[in-house]
Amino acid sequence: MRKYRFLLICIMAVMLVFTLTCSAAAEKQLMILSRKPVVMIQPKNTTVYAGDPISFSIGVAGKDLQFRWSYEIGGETYLLFDGAYNRPDVTLAAAANPDIHNGMKVSCYIWNDYGDTFTETAVVTVSPRSFEDVRENDWYYADVMRAVENGLISGVSATEFKPQDNITIAAVIKLSACLHQLRSQGTVTLTPGETTWYDPYVEYAKEHGVIQGDEWLGFYNKEATRLEFVRILYPALPAYSYTDPNYIEADAIPDLPSDANWAGPVYVFYRAGILTGSDTFGSFRPGAMISRGEVAAILTRMVDASTRRFLSLPIPDLGEMAGPMCWTAVENRFVFITEQNGKPAVVHGLFDSETQIGHIRRATRQGDLLTLELYYPAYTLGLGEDAEVIEERYESLKIDLSGLDVDGRVKISVSGGEYNEYYPAGPTFEDGYRNTHES
Repeated sequence: MRKYRFLLICIMAVMLVFTLTCSAAAEKQLMILSRKPVVMIQPKNTTVYAGDPISFSIGVAGKDLQFRWSYEIGGETYLLFDGAYNRPDVTLAAAANPDIHNGMKVSCYIWNDYGDTFTETAVVTVSPRSFEDVRENDWYYADVMRAVENGLISGVSATEFKPQDNITIAAVIKLSACLHQLRSQGTVTLTPGETTWYDPYVEYAKEHGVIQGDEWLGFYNKEATRLEFVRILYPALPAYSYTDPNYIEADAIPDLPSDANWAGPVYVFYRAGILTGSDTFGSFRPGAMISRGEVAAILTRMVDASTRRFLSLPIPDLGEMAGPMCWTAVENRFVFITEQNGKPAVVHGLFDSETQIGHIRRATRQGDLLTLELYYPAYTLGLGEDAEVIEERYESLKIDLSGLDVDGRVKISVSGGEYNEYYPAGPTFEDGYRNTHES
């Protein structure tokens, strides 16, 4: 009897040990399952306006989680390894660009020591920005749209840009910091601070030499003058990015001597075609406030050199040639004194050959001889594999004014003949060019 009782006790002990072991394994398995990442809130498809940030947020349960966000554009997948993105929320772009981000696919891989998982994929739709107070016929329309889409400046609301409003020192520092980051890193990731919105931009500007220490401390909320604006924006780009196709002599800006405080960056901007002056004399108005529309134009010209302007200071005194006119300087050759972007330019060439346009950097006149120092921008000749890039160049053009017909008509000397033919130049270069060919 004792023998059977002992055997029964052994069997029960074994069963107890087995039960306890299974229970521990189940508990361990349950613990693993409870600590493995589980996505509770998936990323959602999102629609943003051009210029707005592209941000995503997810909800994940688990212990000691790590995150790696990725996005797909044009069939190419990009992973974000930066530790700043090892979190459940992410800003993939500070400013949505329709040409780049529309259709972008976003997802996140989450893992820990107990397992891993993927979120669902969300799709970004970028809608073109439309401001009720910026119309297509406004001179700053294209500049505002480009600046907004590049993340350099934003509207004051989803529907308002306030182009006539002034801008504060803090806002200028933000613009300069964003422009510096765009140039050096290829994108803008700076975002407003939680306590004081401009703190991250000020710190970035200090760190990268855009501003010097606390030089603007106490003035962050003051409205910026035009001179202060240029002073803060100038260091955002490297010096070599400011090419100088415009010939601007020292002291040529009528209200800003070359030796004035902070005049150097202003003259650099004029020579680079970023600034063109506020009137026909090229005045800068250093103490005036700067509007948001003007700010957008300057930012666009800084980023995109193809939008920069050509000018000459002082504006050449062309006397009776004011306005578009043309005449022959040599047999069968036409010359137009015209304008481009509100500044004087010369178009010249043979009637049956390719037209050239030179931007006037300097004009001198002695009697009937007019000498123009011209700048010719680079351009591409032809298409596809046969395309040839013609480099920029500087040349002088001498014009004999004795044959000028001051009533706005073109005088063409006929070779070997004793008579002249007259054609109207027309109010624009295009009109005059057409008239000389079709008359």
